[in-house]
Amino acid sequence: MNITSTSRHVITSSLATAKFIKHQKSDANCFVIGEEGLYKALQQEGLTISEEAYGSDYVVVGLDRGVTYKKIAEACIAIRAGAEFISTNRDVSIPTEHGLLPGNGAITSVIEVSTGKHPIYIGKPETIIMNEAISELGVAKQDIVMVGDNYDTDILAGINSGIDTLMVFTGVTPYHEYSSFDKKPNYHVKNLSEWIDHI
Repeated sequence: MNITSTSRHVITSSLATAKFIKHQKSDANCFVIGEEGLYKALQQEGLTISEEAYGSDYVVVGLDRGVTYKKIAEACIAIRAGAEFISTNRDVSIPTEHGLLPGNGAITSVIEVSTGKHPIYIGKPETIIMNEAISELGVAKQDIVMVGDNYDTDILAGINSGIDTLMVFTGVTPYHEYSSFDKKPNYHVKNLSEWIDHI
């Protein structure tokens, strides 16, 4: 397809979260539940990582396979005290060699239920990650096609952002669900080679 790509073209939910916070408050103090990738993304944007939850500007929640009750409790205290509640993505489960295990959305839900506060979600299908990616790439929306195998994340992210979408049925969403979609993708193929053959 003649597409040139570098690491600069990769926008993860952690990177988008860091950029979103930076745009809101450039000197933000963040209490983080997450792993190395999220910490690095926030630090690269010059944001402060706080060991103390109370008094933080933001509570930022990402996948944390070592999360403790103490950390969740501190996050709840900070949110009740006025910290903005941010979650990198809604993924309630993640695939592993042991099957589906709790994802970031599951951790986020504990804090949401306890505080009664709804987080700002950054990752797909939200428009925030798409807007950050578009801004970073400097490409016009009409020149973009969102390609994905998951209707609920990839394709809805494109639809929500006003971007053309190409659904491939080689992964998460099976073809038999196509007829039930409320909003259809602009294009759909069984696999990418089918699309490439017609370019």
